[in-house]
Amino acid sequence: MTTDIRAGALQQTTDAEFRAWGSRLSATFAAVGMVKGTDSGQIDWNTVVKPPSSNAQQGYEIWRFNDSLQATKPIYLRIGFGGGTNQTYPSIWLTIGKGSDGIGNITGVFLAATQHTWVTASATVSNWFTSSMDGSALICVPGLMSQVGAGSWWWLIERSRDASGAPTGTGLVFIKSTGGTFTISTMAYNYAGGGVWNNGVFPVMLPCGPAQDIGIAGGGKLPVFGGVVYDGSGNFWQPRSMLVGMRQDVGSFGVFTIPDYGTYMSLGQPGSTASQYPTGIYATACLGWW
Repeated sequence: MTTDIRAGALQQTTDAEFRAWGSRLSATFAAVGMVKGTDSGQIDWNTVVKPPSSNAQQGYEIWRFNDSLQATKPIYLRIGFGGGTNQTYPSIWLTIGKGSDGIGNITGVFLAATQHTWVTASATVSNWFTSSMDGSALICVPGLMSQVGAGSWWWLIERSRDASGAPTGTGLVFIKSTGGTFTISTMAYNYAGGGVWNNGVFPVMLPCGPAQDIGIAGGGKLPVFGGVVYDGSGNFWQPRSMLVGMRQDVGSFGVFTIPDYGTYMSLGQPGSTASQYPTGIYATACLGWW
């Protein structure tokens, strides 16, 4: 596993502030083993200026996975950097596909350019967490997660895996949480076909749950567990980069080890519930590897 934790603020009222958070995100990709593309015209963090208007992109970078499957089943990312609904709010545009044309366009697109933005800006310095395992998964938690309702978000990309947990080239899953509400969105992609599996889902749900924030630590019986992806052809696989558990068991931003899985970090927010769970179910997403 490879992890990177670095601190910084999220605001762009000046050119220097825009350059600071954007170059920080770029540096953390490199730190966890992603490889930057050679496409022409990529953003220059020494000269780029802050967005002049809302929802404006100021440049882009191309990154790719770096694992044993990259040669035959490549995964490329295009990250656009700019501003959100307010030009002072940091924002990125993420595209995922099979390749790049050398001038900044992703080919074999799985996820078309999708904007992710912080719904506020802040001078508060907070930790940015980025993690990768065996070069086949990328997890990004870019700051402000500790501020409830601060508009934080996180996302992950992971290749399909076999029963032993080894990555395969069958497909990939993209999961994101937006707006600090833990509203989780998931897409599962068929690598060969390039499209979304009709029945490809990642059900992040509690099979049963208490009516209050009580887990194993409080006398409950609910363990940490994961979801599955179904490819529509009778095959299932389990992503390893995200699990779900009771917040009381794993805490908020706590790091803990799950036997046979690895080391995870809890993203729980005290005093809040996840909107995709039934009322009264207190759970948290747990991301690995740390």
